[in-house]
Amino acid sequence: PDLSVLATEISAPALALARRNAKALGIKLDFVEGDGLTPVLEIAPVDMIVSNPPYVPQENIAGLEPEVRDHEPIDALCPGPDALRFYRLFAEEAPRYLTPEGWLLAELEADLAEATAALFSSPDWRFVELRRDMQGKYRFICAQRA
Repeated sequence: PDLSVLATEISAPALALARRNAKALGIKLDFVEGDGLTPVLEIAPVDMIVSNPPYVPQENIAGLEPEVRDHEPIDALCPGPDALRFYRLFAEEAPRYLTPEGWLLAELEADLAEATAALFSSPDWRFVELRRDMQGKYRFICAQRA
């Protein structure tokens, strides 16, 4: 099928790296620098939003593996004092950006999976499912707009 993909990133250096990686892999993507759902506003409605937002709680940063903690920008890992910040935004605002029955897929913190899913309990969402990673931990939320 004919598919158009918009990749967004809040960090300019990370966005530049993503562009280089996509080019090296021969993947056609459109890139926009921006925070949260703001970049999607210009092209909405869309059929799907896929996100890997910062989700590590501040108190868990010190316990991350050194190869992650010492080499990733902190703002790519931690959203600040509210670890559910982006999921609150998605649950409340994404229905405005999605087509009817459109999907939101996002990576999440395993320890906050149930709290994350609870944010999507409004009538705006018709289906919400938590999915596990290869280690058996909840790692993704899939939510379909009503």
